[in-house]
Amino acid sequence: MNATANVYPSKEKPSLFADYLTRQELAAALGITLRTLANYEISGKAPPSVEIGGKRRYRNAAIDTWLASQERSTRPLRKPRPPRRVR
Repeated sequence: MNATANVYPSKEKPSLFADYLTRQELAAALGITLRTLANYEISGKAPPSVEIGGKRRYRNAAIDTWLASQERSTRPLRKPRPPRRVR
């Protein structure tokens, strides 16, 4: 039994798309709106995808790679400013 069987018990995906998510599924998994995902796609910040039959799909392995590339350290991105002098 694969992981997608637990996620989609009522409607089974065709085996060809078993390793792919739709835009709706990806947005739900990331906790963002479809509009935000569309903005990511327009700006080139979304994970790689393929369009089949007018529907965009995202491969699970590509999503994992994309998520890993979004990681950054917890240290500050820039040096904090020195305190202002009071006159």
